[in-house]
Amino acid sequence: MGEEQVRSKRLLLGAALAYALLSSVGYFLGMYPRHRTETAWVIAGGLFVLLNIPTLFGRLIPSPPLVTARRPALVCGAFIAGGLAIYAFSLNVGQFSDDFVLLSHAQRWNILPSGWEHVRPLPVAIWATLTTLDVDAAGLHALNIVLHGLNGFLLFRLASALGFTVEASSWAGLLFLVFPGAVETVTWISGLQDVLMTTFVLVFLIAALADRWLYAILALAAALLSKETAVAAPLMLLLATLIRRVNLRLAAAAFALAAMFAVFRLAVSPDREFFEIPSGYFLKEFGARLFGGLVVGWTAAQLSTVPAIGVASVVSLGTLLGALLTRNINVRPAFVFLGWAVVAAAPVYAYFYVTADLQGSRYLYLPAAGWSLFVSWLAAVGSHRHLARCALAALVLIGAAGTITQQQRWQNASLLRDQVLWNARATALSLGCSNPSFENVPDSLDGVYVFRNGLPEALELGYADAGRTCVLRWDDGAFSPR
Repeated sequence: MGEEQVRSKRLLLGAALAYALLSSVGYFLGMYPRHRTETAWVIAGGLFVLLNIPTLFGRLIPSPPLVTARRPALVCGAFIAGGLAIYAFSLNVGQFSDDFVLLSHAQRWNILPSGWEHVRPLPVAIWATLTTLDVDAAGLHALNIVLHGLNGFLLFRLASALGFTVEASSWAGLLFLVFPGAVETVTWISGLQDVLMTTFVLVFLIAALADRWLYAILALAAALLSKETAVAAPLMLLLATLIRRVNLRLAAAAFALAAMFAVFRLAVSPDREFFEIPSGYFLKEFGARLFGGLVVGWTAAQLSTVPAIGVASVVSLGTLLGALLTRNINVRPAFVFLGWAVVAAAPVYAYFYVTADLQGSRYLYLPAAGWSLFVSWLAAVGSHRHLARCALAALVLIGAAGTITQQQRWQNASLLRDQVLWNARATALSLGCSNPSFENVPDSLDGVYVFRNGLPEALELGYADAGRTCVLRWDDGAFSPR
């Protein structure tokens, strides 16, 4: 490509990125509509792909030599300690919704509950083991948090395996650790399914890049038994061939294992929605909610109250995106890491929907690994290193503040949950009702699931035979007989 063509390419992409960034700032300030902001980013992303897709063909560009950190156990401990520090407010929030249902099955060692359309025996088996050992809700929350810290460390190791420097790897792990959209996954006990699946997917990728067959296949099997989303892992490995040499026979074995599991899963619980061809609008919404949630993991109410959060996030990201305009940059890693984010969310595309109050943000957990690598890579390849470090530091501080702030919503929801449980027991007792059913029970509060499921299990209503029946309806903060 000639000098003039390179200059034209940079100017065109730079103009598209500048317009998208200004549109985003205007959106957060209430001056620009959402649909136009999304269109601006679609244009910028499309131009980036079209202008750079020729670079994906040809010989593999050699990666820099692998540099690993000293004392990895100490680094791992630091990530886990960091996770415990920023998620300390989640330890005492207790159980919500699905937690009551799944833990009741775990207490009976019902590893594959009848009527449950999912095949996720490993998390239930872990809960069964821990409840047998009398581990309480705080201990189960601690398990999620420790695994989240471990995932930050594993992303650090994966970044190193992909050729990142120790500094860049550290930023990647730290960005993942403080990602505010992870609060639903980490704080909710039922989120163990996503946290554990991500742990094993990261182990699979690290082992596969090191050509360790046994560890890779075992990790992939464990990931699949944690949550079905792990079927994306072999495709993530295949994308990695753009920047690292991968044993294709190992990749083929991983694809075969994932395919067999997918066939088994669909046979157990066929879901026609996965076979429907998505519309263009659906794909646009999928991309907007995926990357919008990854860039700014705050609720719409919070962003409306403090728009500076969104503006600061976009400005910091825009500072890093300037690296894409560098003349001789190898953009293959951008395709890999952004591709990982998309591929990681693709298995749940039929259900993927992150609401304005962050319900469903657990679907962002594995994609956040690819996004964190992308952001860290941008900082590493940019020409203004000190400016990039400032932008990364801003994103980490915003993420940490968001992570701590989001936990307040779960504490508020725990108060409502306790109120519902106390009032249900007291009302049933006052009416002499030993076999109650409930209506209009609080589904959620500020995006936190309260009793979408699980009220009978929470009340330990194990009887269904004798006793006086009644119907209790929740209105104005209390139950009353219907």
